[in-house]
Amino acid sequence: MRTYVASGTLLLLRRTEHGDNAMRLTDNHALHDYLTSLAALLRERGANVMADAVAAASRQASGLSTEFLGESRLALRKLVHSNLVALSDEDRVELGDVLEQLDVVLDGRTR
Repeated sequence: MRTYVASGTLLLLRRTEHGDNAMRLTDNHALHDYLTSLAALLRERGANVMADAVAAASRQASGLSTEFLGESRLALRKLVHSNLVALSDEDRVELGDVLEQLDVVLDGRTR
């Protein structure tokens, strides 16, 4: 079971299961850092087109919060629907955790 707790402009994902290793973002700055790191990882692994999409979303951080969150979600969904060979299993789990949090913030959905 997962519960979601509001924390600033982004919701903090908190799992109630034992051994929680979920990727948690506490605010938009943490999302920006995640996107920047992910773009660098993708570029390092030769996925330049996807790296550019993620980097473009990260640059929206200085704009409106909802625009930044929306652009981030679009870029990450695009990454999910692409060939994820460049990402490890752990990277994919983190990506899923981040997308879940964005869905909660933007749509109010919980899983």
